[in-house]
Amino acid sequence: MMRYLSQEEKKNTISLWTEAFPEDSDSFLEYYYREKIKDNRILVAEEEESAKIVSMLHRNPYKLQVNKAVWEIDYIVGVATARAYRHRGLMKSLLIRMMKDMYQEGKEFCFLMPAAPEIYSPFDFVYIYDQPHWKLKKETGSGKKTPSAIGDWMNQWLEKRFQVYAIRTCSYIERLYQELESERGCLEVFLSEKSKQITGVRGWWGIDKKEQRLLMTDEDLVEKDKPDTPAIMARIIHLKNFLKAIHLKTRDCLGKVSLTVQLQIEDRICEENNGTFLWIIGEEKSELYPWEEGMEAEETLQTGIGPLTGYLFGYDRKLSQTALWAERIQTLGPVFLDEVV
Repeated sequence: MMRYLSQEEKKNTISLWTEAFPEDSDSFLEYYYREKIKDNRILVAEEEESAKIVSMLHRNPYKLQVNKAVWEIDYIVGVATARAYRHRGLMKSLLIRMMKDMYQEGKEFCFLMPAAPEIYSPFDFVYIYDQPHWKLKKETGSGKKTPSAIGDWMNQWLEKRFQVYAIRTCSYIERLYQELESERGCLEVFLSEKSKQITGVRGWWGIDKKEQRLLMTDEDLVEKDKPDTPAIMARIIHLKNFLKAIHLKTRDCLGKVSLTVQLQIEDRICEENNGTFLWIIGEEKSELYPWEEGMEAEETLQTGIGPLTGYLFGYDRKLSQTALWAERIQTLGPVFLDEVV
């Protein structure tokens, strides 16, 4: 049986978490089950007779800036099945149930950090973000600022560089402090010598070995430590809602302010996305309508929900290589989703 746990029942998944993720420290687990379950949803599969929880996934909500819109999007973590119950299709059933539920809730997309991409690619998840690895050219002075001030600075830094990112609220920063401290880490705040204004932040964690968790500062103060690594996969859930954030780049030489496309989509899970649509792309947003007899479109695109996800996040350019008109579309890249659980 599949169902969402009540708030009181959520801690019943701790034993499954420790079995599936033995690398997590007791202190991190204490932090997670103290803080993160306050506002998340946990979908589980239970054994029929004993009601024992044998498989789970956690839907952790984040407020994301997506172009000019703010969406509440779920970061999927804690996907696990008890060792004795693996290879029975339980995870598949949970993921499908989750995505169908999300569609009914109007969720535009969801994202996750895969243990292995091949686990999620059959469900049309694709990479949309590579984790950059930077280091400071030279150490700088640090000091203290309030979580509110740190969040404001980080949001300004992100807004200048990215179209998709998690909004740093005061509670986000307070949780970040606790998360880093659970792994004996800390958050450094760099301050200018004269004005004492924030010039950057850096996070460390790791009980046995210190690891740089994050680094945000001016580009001229850092250098590459190692090549970027693929980190976050995502999947469009509610296509009609998602496309509202997509628009044309600029007017073309003919002065056109819209583009019409006959969009043929294959989505094996969210059936409402599957089919043929009229996609009208304007200067500020897009609209999607079921294709009806008599409709006309300037262009045609036939693709799956996975490749479309990769393209619309500005990560995979293969689609625009076969449909040159797609270069007129302002996609959602670059993306910055560095959240780690």
